[in-house]
Amino acid sequence: RLKGKHAIAVMADESLTGPASAFALARIGGADVFAIKIEQSGGLRAAQQVAAIGDAAGIELYGGTMLEGAIGTIASAHAFATFRELQWGTELFGPLLLTEEILATPLQYQDFHLAIPQGPGLGIVLDEERVQYFRRDRRQGATVTTVTAARPTALVG
Repeated sequence: RLKGKHAIAVMADESLTGPASAFALARIGGADVFAIKIEQSGGLRAAQQVAAIGDAAGIELYGGTMLEGAIGTIASAHAFATFRELQWGTELFGPLLLTEEILATPLQYQDFHLAIPQGPGLGIVLDEERVQYFRRDRRQGATVTTVTAARPTALVG
């Protein structure tokens, strides 16, 4: 009911949880903009489907973030690069908030842009030593909890 009442755009964000919700919002004309997040959409393919629904319905797109680390951020960037248009841009700045790095070569930000790596897969390479350093089950005093159908069990490493 708010859409179109005022000169301000209505963005579907938390209510947008994947293709089914995108279709429902598009059907009722419930948003001017879709804030697409890969995790919230249900993955990379689902995020692309949400974008396609928005395009078909004349709903503009914004590449959302849940403040992912480098891996989730570059996955989002790859998905967003396949969208026809991101009229409202994106803010993939999650890795800039972190003090530690797990990539062999950090993501490259310059002039408010994130460069999409050109290597195979996502174009990134993990720094295996850093990954091992951050493993919770290998760190002194770390606790790992496993959940079974019967009851949770805590293992101390």
